[in-house]
Amino acid sequence: MATPLMIETDEEPKKKSMISAILVPVLLLALSGGLGFSFSKFYVSPMIEANASTEAAPVPTAEKSVVPVHNSNEPSMVVVPLDPILTNLSDPSDVWVRAEFSVLFNKQPSADVRAEIQSDFLRYMKTVKLRNLEGAIGFEHMLEDLNERAQMISGGEAGRVLVKAFIVQ
Repeated sequence: MATPLMIETDEEPKKKSMISAILVPVLLLALSGGLGFSFSKFYVSPMIEANASTEAAPVPTAEKSVVPVHNSNEPSMVVVPLDPILTNLSDPSDVWVRAEFSVLFNKQPSADVRAEIQSDFLRYMKTVKLRNLEGAIGFEHMLEDLNERAQMISGGEAGRVLVKAFIVQ
């Protein structure tokens, strides 16, 4: 009968592999921490100090009178706020919109132009469908339409339509 083979095992190789499995990540962690500290101490910190040492422009105080400078080459723009619009959409009809717009003008518009733009925006908002307002593209298309309408009504005096508030409920 054959004698069973006895395999002798040493516990030492297992201990060495366990120690190396712990020691290698700890050494890598210490090395990366040291490199990060060195980078921040010797590279980033001098850059921050150099930026901090430059003097900032002095801030004007309230005691000084500030006179706005107007360059004759640049047109002066006037922001004209419109009354808030509260209306329902065309589809679905139970969805309401509250919108507050302002319009930039090259010069102060007459009250008739302002009232005509206000009523035209109200008429336009009654024709808008909810699916046309979805997403940024839909909202941008609506703004382009309002800009074109304001340009046509004002005879080219309107610059841009600004949205102060736009709530869909």
